[in-house]
Amino acid sequence: MAISPAQRAPRAVWAEMNVPSPKHPLRVAQCAFAALPGTIRERYFRGDSACDEEELLSWLRDEKRANGPQGFIGFAVSACMNPVLREEIAAIPAKNWQPYGEDSSAVKHLAVGTNLWDWKPKRRLKWHRGKAGTIEAVHDVVKNELAGGVLPCGRYGANPAWFLLAVIACKVLTTMKRLVLPPDMQTARPKRLRFLIFQQPGKLIHQDISALP
Repeated sequence: MAISPAQRAPRAVWAEMNVPSPKHPLRVAQCAFAALPGTIRERYFRGDSACDEEELLSWLRDEKRANGPQGFIGFAVSACMNPVLREEIAAIPAKNWQPYGEDSSAVKHLAVGTNLWDWKPKRRLKWHRGKAGTIEAVHDVVKNELAGGVLPCGRYGANPAWFLLAVIACKVLTTMKRLVLPPDMQTARPKRLRFLIFQQPGKLIHQDISALP
């Protein structure tokens, strides 16, 4: 996800698809940054472990990168845990650790690759975790509020068509919220839109067009 940290900043979200997770992350990132307005002066990237890919991370680190904006891009990407990384984490002395929160006594180690060294660790992790809740919320709407999770039959051809209609409905609602509805409706779920807009009473008016000039 390419994002400027400013309030109400432009945002590009890579919609998850039914494909293996490491599916051209560099190309997607390049397209996302290319779509940002030229007025953007600060650029950031955050992603899950599917983005822990050397080609993408090298491109983000290179301030003279090809096929992308020049200059610094701050990033935070979940690192894939492997035995070597786990051993390196276990070798770090306890005094060098800072607790992220006090919610649990259990210790769980997760790794994030980043170049945001000027940020305090907690701020860095909190910002990185902000990537969650985007596509997951979309999935929730499609599955549970637009009936995408209730397939109509056992025929393979009909079920994808049903799900595609749910996805199209979600996209139409999102476009309507972005282009037509007021700002306080930007996060409205389909149920709220149904009660506030779609089920509003109307009045049918008949007019004699022959009387028009």
